[in-house]
Amino acid sequence: MRTRRIGFFCLPGRGHLYPAVALARALNARGHTVTFFNRGICRAIVQTAGVAFEAIETLRAKCPTKPRLELPGTNTLEVIYEHSRLVLEKAPNALLDLHIEALLVDQSDPASGSVADYLQIPFITVCLLPPLHLNEKSPPFIFGWRPGDDLYKSRYNRRANQFMRDLLAPTIQLVNEWRKDRGLGQIADLNDAFSKHATITQLPEALDFPDVLTSKTFFYTGPFQDDGSHSPVEFPWHKLNGKPLIYASMGTVRYKVERLFHTIAKACSAFDVQLVISVGGMDLMPEDLGDLPGEPIVVHYAHKQGFLIRRRSQFAMEE
Repeated sequence: MRTRRIGFFCLPGRGHLYPAVALARALNARGHTVTFFNRGICRAIVQTAGVAFEAIETLRAKCPTKPRLELPGTNTLEVIYEHSRLVLEKAPNALLDLHIEALLVDQSDPASGSVADYLQIPFITVCLLPPLHLNEKSPPFIFGWRPGDDLYKSRYNRRANQFMRDLLAPTIQLVNEWRKDRGLGQIADLNDAFSKHATITQLPEALDFPDVLTSKTFFYTGPFQDDGSHSPVEFPWHKLNGKPLIYASMGTVRYKVERLFHTIAKACSAFDVQLVISVGGMDLMPEDLGDLPGEPIVVHYAHKQGFLIRRRSQFAMEE
């Protein structure tokens, strides 16, 4: 088997990074060399797992900086746009400098596949979220109705698909401007941004909509997991007081909105419970939240599986 130098691009959030790192470690174990290209805040997670990392903010840009678009909508859209801007500006030179031969690209990243097209190297789309494929048989995964191709559901699916196109239109426009400047064809639809070689998803096939993706290049693999990629998680067990526990985390996008943690703490302080807050372990520090109502336990992040096991053991001993 020929080994390759592979670049990995994904959004800078833990929910994307952890499964991506697990996949990268598996590829490294088979003799390939995987390098992540991302924002510097992701360095610790990747390098702790023993995977190579390059910070794209510090790499030499090849094209002028595009003005940052102020998107009305969710922070997630801003993250996708900013990530795409950085990738288009900084990634081509870095990939050439490290002689990268192929890319793995998060499906939530609509830009890195275009960099692969420009450099004429293959790329594979990796679905770290539930797979997104716009068609009239099923809605995008953010909607709640069941799939179907009758007249009623097809109409709703078309509207939902258009909603997704509208949300990502500014980013696709950014990508298409970049492609036009380099003589590449335009991305006419979101599906065009995905790999023609292969798309893999960690979602088990049994949990996906039935008979939706019939492409021979689409593969279900199951979860990307690797316990060896995580550093030990410390937790102040001595601060637990035996009251019912509430765990609060804002995920990997809104974790820096301090006022939300204050609102959560104030609401929980009205009940006879103990609150544990995780700030995400990236930019925000536990001490940044200051004094919170109810004096909750504030940590970078908590290993929820180990936390539950510890609590169950405690209850068993008390009984």
